[in-house]
Amino acid sequence: MLDLTASASYFAPEIQRPEEECRVDEPEEKKLGDLTARIRAAEEKSSLSAPGSPSHVAAEPAKASQTGYELVGTIIACVIIGWLFDRYLHTKPWGIIGMLVVGFIAGMLNIWRALNGYDQSVGLHKKDSK
Repeated sequence: MLDLTASASYFAPEIQRPEEECRVDEPEEKKLGDLTARIRAAEEKSSLSAPGSPSHVAAEPAKASQTGYELVGTIIACVIIGWLFDRYLHTKPWGIIGMLVVGFIAGMLNIWRALNGYDQSVGLHKKDSK
């Protein structure tokens, strides 16, 4: 039979085998403490969240396109609702005009919330504070 653990250590010697890393005789608190320390070290070592890093710079165009899509999508949805009002209530231009204004205001509110770090819940709560 083929021994895969030996070949794994040959190709990637820095990777420890699972039985070497997790010992049964260690208490759970020590294992969790070691895991927490390793996670903190990896977060400190990682520069992904630092301003000016490639992922942080790549997030800016994504945020800009998100705000544009939110504005246009909200306006289009409200105009469709206004068209339906006009069609069924026979108020020809006023449903579209009124809902266009409502859509523009709602879209601007969504952009303001996204750019200022507010979530979509009622009461304008910051994303970090719950």
